[in-house]
Amino acid sequence: DDDLKNICYAAEDIKSGDNLLKCGTKIRASEVGIIASLGIDSINVYKNPDIGILTTGSEIIEPGKELLQGQIYNSNAYSISAQFAQIGINTKFGGVIPDNIEKTRKKISDFFSKVDVLIISGGVSMGDYDYVPGVLEDLGVKLHFTRVAIKPGKPTLFGTMGKKIFFGLPGNPVSTFVISEVIIKPFVYKMMGHKYSPFFIKGIMSEDFRREKTKRASYIPVNYRDGFVDIIEYHGSAHLNSLSKANALLRIPKGVKEILKGTNVNVRQI
Repeated sequence: DDDLKNICYAAEDIKSGDNLLKCGTKIRASEVGIIASLGIDSINVYKNPDIGILTTGSEIIEPGKELLQGQIYNSNAYSISAQFAQIGINTKFGGVIPDNIEKTRKKISDFFSKVDVLIISGGVSMGDYDYVPGVLEDLGVKLHFTRVAIKPGKPTLFGTMGKKIFFGLPGNPVSTFVISEVIIKPFVYKMMGHKYSPFFIKGIMSEDFRREKTKRASYIPVNYRDGFVDIIEYHGSAHLNSLSKANALLRIPKGVKEILKGTNVNVRQI
């Protein structure tokens, strides 16, 4: 019958009782289409958290200003913001806090109330001007840990105050990048109701890698090309240029001193 040509039959695509979207599914354009095709005009979802970023240090100035002796440009706030933009989350930048305990307390107190997650870069280690841990505790933040067994990024803080979440990151840019990637991103995804699944690639080491200290797991910048993993020249957690030359991170487990040329490894795409 010509009248029955080029039509979709009932239940050809979706049948009554089909489980279409599981709890925790990320709502993309295709999921929106399915929801609308069923005549549903609204659903309950986890909202993207409001993420705030603060940077500490009297030596930090904003890009575009004249750089004077002893100053450095604020790269960490923009790097963190770009990392979250990659997964569809906008951030709010609250500015740079000078090395002054009262100004640190006021800025954190004022800004904390405006966000769900606050990330502070710098001021969390053992220096004379690292006021952040003490200020947080004074404000009623419970610090759950103040160190992680990861290199770079050891002096990382995590705290809570009610439903508010706080992360304190080291000031060195590679530390900030690594901790944002391997700790904060998965945490924020969990807040949104789904699992963060980084993209891993299998490759073969193109050269030997050795290190002296093995008490912590290390993340090092590498370049994956044509099935091989090349080690990027890397001089430590302040070496931001190494990340611009890398497209992946290689995790060296605690206790492992060397990985030899020809070894199969998994690298984490960045």
